[in-house]
Amino acid sequence: MISVTLFLNILIFCTTFGTSLYLLTFIDAWYLKKGVVKKLTKTGNSEYFHDRPDSGLLFNTVKFLGKFATPKEQSDILTINQKLIHAGFRHPDAGIFFFGFKIGLGLLFFFPCLLYILLLGTICVQQILILFIPFSMGYFIPDLVLKKKINSRQISIFKELPDTLDLLMICLQAGLGFDFALYRVCRELTNIAPVLSREFGLYFLEVKGGILRITALENLGDRNPSKSLKSVVTVLLQSSKTGTDMIRALEIHTDSLRTLRQQAAEEQGAKLSTKLTLPLVVFILPALMLIILGPVIINFINLVKDGF
Repeated sequence: MISVTLFLNILIFCTTFGTSLYLLTFIDAWYLKKGVVKKLTKTGNSEYFHDRPDSGLLFNTVKFLGKFATPKEQSDILTINQKLIHAGFRHPDAGIFFFGFKIGLGLLFFFPCLLYILLLGTICVQQILILFIPFSMGYFIPDLVLKKKINSRQISIFKELPDTLDLLMICLQAGLGFDFALYRVCRELTNIAPVLSREFGLYFLEVKGGILRITALENLGDRNPSKSLKSVVTVLLQSSKTGTDMIRALEIHTDSLRTLRQQAAEEQGAKLSTKLTLPLVVFILPALMLIILGPVIINFINLVKDGF
């Protein structure tokens, strides 16, 4: 029977060899690209020759696995693509990469366990069934990460929206048109509100490409499941269709968003005392009881030893 130490040595060797092979391939591709860019530009500056997001050995492998794991039903593909768009991933092959990562991560958890069982030399049906547990864990971890990414993006939009709308109203009051006001907002708030800045930039590109304002606003709402942003889009659509004062409508809606943000902060503060109950009981209460009862117990033990 092979010892666990030998198994760990083999696992470390395989990991090191695979990592070195990938780094060698990456360095070789980078050196080749650097030579091509130097011949084309007479310099080593590759500012306009960025790698494609799907280039490289790793992404090609993930894409290859994703082609086999992608569901055949069109409705399932549209559902996962919609979730990826809500999370901010808008690459045309994002769905394929997502399923490729699911399969790749599942296999990454599966093969070390399989190798360990093979090295032990005792294979039974129960062990084979247990192997699907790490595979399932690796397969469903990307779903959890995607869900967390969508939630965090919605929270970011909720926090960024009131200040963004304030700057938008200032631009509108200064005489800028609505489209150019959004463009100015997305330029000024690139570092302060990166999520909304990117979304408004996509809106401006759609309008500049010839799409109607109403259609571009509807696309803005469809790309983001945030209720606060959808409500703002609804207000803008109503103002565009009815011709009402857009600045006044945004001002009223911004006040309501600030109220909601304040209420959310108060709600989190009210929940804090409840969340602190468990740490207080587990960590602080035993130490407090030890400090209070410790001297009493010591005195009692001394009295018992001395026979009162």
